[in-house]
Amino acid sequence: MKPNFLILIIALILLANPLFSQDTEKKNGNNASAGYAIDLLPTILSAAQGEAGYSFQAWAGVDRARVRVVAAHLYQPDSMIDDSFENYEMNVTAFIIDYFFSDSFSGFWIGTGTELWNCSIKNKASGETSQWTDNIITAGAGYVWKITECVYLDPFAAVHYRMNDSKVETGGEEFRRQRVSASASIKIGYMFNI
Repeated sequence: MKPNFLILIIALILLANPLFSQDTEKKNGNNASAGYAIDLLPTILSAAQGEAGYSFQAWAGVDRARVRVVAAHLYQPDSMIDDSFENYEMNVTAFIIDYFFSDSFSGFWIGTGTELWNCSIKNKASGETSQWTDNIITAGAGYVWKITECVYLDPFAAVHYRMNDSKVETGGEEFRRQRVSASASIKIGYMFNI
């Protein structure tokens, strides 16, 4: 079973949990919460390419520390890559640890973690497609703004460092990847006390 599918199943299970956890008052005295979020960037990038994309995140945390798992699928628009290539597809899984500067999992946060980017791209001239996996270290920061006690927006930015040096060649041409890349987006999420 693919890791993205497992993470998606976990996220869907967490979607049902709020039906049983609507009371947001802390009854046991600790600051333990869980939640899920949807990142809009993969959906927007993929739509620009005429494809479907997504990014689901599930998380749990205690006090000011939060652990997130992420599953994403996206297409980079052809306008953002070398003219010799097309159909740049990415399946991303990530494990990230965040630290909040205030209680209740709101306000500013910083985080770091690892990601696996399973990618493919097609050479326009030859029609040949190559697949590869990039190992990524990431660091980011954001701000959780609670719209209600449970619903929140989370604008964020991140830097991604590619650790592997392997070349990607398709149809006799090298697809040059950046060693360091950046991203910014906004997540819409739901949290509840556990």
